[in-house]
Amino acid sequence: MNDPNELKRPVADFISKKAVTLSEALTIDQAVGFLRATRPASEFDIVYFYVIDHEGRLTGVLPSRKLLLSDGQTLLRDVMTRNVVTIRQDETLFDALELFAMYRLLAIPVVDKDNVFQGILDVGLYTDEVFDLAQQTQLNEVFQLIGMRLEVSKHGSPFKGFKVRMPWLLANIAGGLICAALGSLFSATLEHVVMLALFVPLVLALAESVSMQSMTLAIESVGSKMPYTRQLLREVATALLLGTTSGLIVGVMSVFWGGSVFAPLVIGGSIFATMLMAATLGRLIPKFIYMLKLNPRVASGPLTLAMVDILTLTTYFSLGTILLMPS
Repeated sequence: MNDPNELKRPVADFISKKAVTLSEALTIDQAVGFLRATRPASEFDIVYFYVIDHEGRLTGVLPSRKLLLSDGQTLLRDVMTRNVVTIRQDETLFDALELFAMYRLLAIPVVDKDNVFQGILDVGLYTDEVFDLAQQTQLNEVFQLIGMRLEVSKHGSPFKGFKVRMPWLLANIAGGLICAALGSLFSATLEHVVMLALFVPLVLALAESVSMQSMTLAIESVGSKMPYTRQLLREVATALLLGTTSGLIVGVMSVFWGGSVFAPLVIGGSIFATMLMAATLGRLIPKFIYMLKLNPRVASGPLTLAMVDILTLTTYFSLGTILLMPS
């Protein structure tokens, strides 16, 4: 896999037939009976069964554990996992590498333009090393190797690295210019309540920090089996605690700077609201970038920071104008 041109070949050239398909119309008992009658080849480990409809289209995957533990009269379509990461047969090995590195999968089902199941791509295709799937450490090393090869291919020269990274850095430039415009728009507020200007760096720093923490967790949990909605709700709950604690601490400390009695409320309330927004964005933006099949490790940071900075200053200045400026 050291030849860059190899990564441009379609995955159709590397499809493995070492996969077992089952009809979604079968019950658990019928599926077990079918497997006993057909006796799939035993030279490979079966972790997932690929569930198809009557036209051969992939509709889900069924872990072998579910097949063994589910009630015998249950239909496969009722217990299978429907949200399946797939790759089309006309996509390239480079695309497959990104999916392997992103989702840490052992195999990816291959489909055609009509979602008809064609076979699988095995992670062993991309490594020369022999590794034991039971050894999680060795498996992690395999995924790190895939990610390294992917990045080498992307950033093989300074110009390639520039092309990949510069468009996203433009988001930072745009965000900075918009923030400067916001400062001008609310200049009267800042001149009237100088105390607000003093706390701008701290309000921004807290929002940016929590957004980066949330974004990092979002990227690392891509391969997690926990439902995305649950991950998002857990992050929001954590952000509520972080925002409340940080807002109270800074709000109380700001009392010692004097000024309007509403100033601590503006500062503390803004910190609470912006940390909540920042944590939510930190979770949502990587997910959105994954859906676009872009690299979240390169794109998420600039986009998240730009949006967080704009929303933070807008919230902070607006709240300050409403509560602190004379009517």
